[in-house]
Amino acid sequence: MAKWERYRTVSKKEYQNQIQYAMQHQNHVFLFKKHLFCDSFINLDDAIEKELLYHQILHNLRSERYPISEMEAIMLTALQGQLELGDYSGSINDYEAVASHCLPPRFVPNIPQGAVAMHHQSLKGMSPVEAKKSFLNLIQSWPLHRATIFDVMQTFTSNWPRMLWLAVDQCGIHLLEHRSRNILCSHEYESLISFSPNMNSLMIFTGTEKKQSKVILSTSQAFQIATLIKEYSEIVKEKVKS
Repeated sequence: MAKWERYRTVSKKEYQNQIQYAMQHQNHVFLFKKHLFCDSFINLDDAIEKELLYHQILHNLRSERYPISEMEAIMLTALQGQLELGDYSGSINDYEAVASHCLPPRFVPNIPQGAVAMHHQSLKGMSPVEAKKSFLNLIQSWPLHRATIFDVMQTFTSNWPRMLWLAVDQCGIHLLEHRSRNILCSHEYESLISFSPNMNSLMIFTGTEKKQSKVILSTSQAFQIATLIKEYSEIVKEKVKS
């Protein structure tokens, strides 16, 4: 943070005339996120860790890194409403503000207000702790809920859509249809022979030394993906050794 404060100070001095107004109204936002999601690294009995993971899940939902149906959007909004507003009352007639805290922006204007209100009514008497637990349980119903999701493009097969999701988790890497739960293929870390990132793409070799297959994905996050794959692979290797 000190580095960013010094950067702002220097910028103010060098470009005072041009950006004085802009810098006065500029804020730096730091987002701290859990990097690796492994069973051995997560302790949901710790209230602080659970709260931080909950807010990270909210961020993933808002940034559309979790596939949800309309019914799930209704249920999540109702649970978030129970958390923020308490029991339903007749004075609540607009859930857009609540929905904006837990849904992608494109979902918010179209959220069925009546369906959310009806589900909110059914949660009467549920405490904030219970509502948060139900919220997390709904998220955890997807097997890849702990995966880090990346937008990628592929051109190596015409059988798949051009735009895909690449999910990286403790079990391996998974290619999915974009914004969908439909998994097209998965590779465990033991089957990854090598991977090579560059500025705009990631090349992955899978299979065995005798029979290999190559996957080329276009992405501006290739180095970030490669680092994540490497770190998960090392954890898997350590488990095998122990």
